[in-house]
Amino acid sequence: MQVERMEADYKKACARNQQVPPGFHAHLGHLYSQLGRLDDARKQFETEKTEFPESAVFVDQLIARLNKHERAAK
Repeated sequence: MQVERMEADYKKACARNQQVPPGFHAHLGHLYSQLGRLDDARKQFETEKTEFPESAVFVDQLIARLNKHERAAK
């Protein structure tokens, strides 16, 4: 499963004190959202914005969609 591979890659990068590339957290967040893991998705989106501030506009759109999806599910 792609999520598991990405989680393993992230752990390896952390163990080596390396940063993951831009888009990594956004992509992992997207995968989490597809699995219904919305809190995990939101955390990944926020991490993407923190580590790569230039992604803020795009990531804010992803978060807005996530929020809309959550409201629709209630």
